[in-house]
Amino acid sequence: MPSAILTRSHQENRRLAPVFRRRGFRVFSAPMIELLPIPPDASITQQWLAAGGSRVVLSSAAAAQQWLAALPNLPIPPDSVRYWIVGQRSRDLVQTRFPNSPIEALANSGAELLRQIPPGLAAPAILYPCSSQRRDELVDGLRDRGARVMELPLYRPQLPANAARRLRTAIRGAGVPLCFVFFSPSAVANFISLQPELPHGAIFAAVGSTTAQALRRNGVAEVITPSKPNGALLADAILEAIEQP
Repeated sequence: MPSAILTRSHQENRRLAPVFRRRGFRVFSAPMIELLPIPPDASITQQWLAAGGSRVVLSSAAAAQQWLAALPNLPIPPDSVRYWIVGQRSRDLVQTRFPNSPIEALANSGAELLRQIPPGLAAPAILYPCSSQRRDELVDGLRDRGARVMELPLYRPQLPANAARRLRTAIRGAGVPLCFVFFSPSAVANFISLQPELPHGAIFAAVGSTTAQALRRNGVAEVITPSKPNGALLADAILEAIEQP
């Protein structure tokens, strides 16, 4: 029976664990990241509204959750906000909370979203709820297309206090084949800080290309990725790789 060590936050590992168990994995939780909420900066949202903004870019479920919780407190009808979204889960969160909000673009990655946005974009300010350590690809790509992007940090990722102990316990308890499963570059960086020597024979998997690149930069030659950034598809891809002769 293969073992999977999940490296998301404690809450996200709990949500994802049944997906892996249903596919026959022994699942261990070793959170390499926790997300600390940041209160929205009212000056940023005021500037966005003053500039005629009504479009929001969401590229993470954590940012989507924080944004949707803050939106009713803003002087704008929630259903009037238009969205460009990366990720099915963020889309589901928006549609569940505000089902009449228009979703103008939906993609599986930042690069895919950028391909949907034409150059010479003459749009008002675009608000980007994000991590305090957000990645540059999406924001830079939008700005290259002429967009005025206003970043709104809503959470800060950090290494959990008990991460080293949880990781040691998970590695000791796991059998082989053993797969470390990653969902963000921040979790990769925290893992490497605790485990600079990669466990011999371990398998590494990443939900998307940016996280896979972070693993490769840290010496992981082979990284399993799914056809689309999705936890269930990632679990299937790991099983397929394990079962190959």
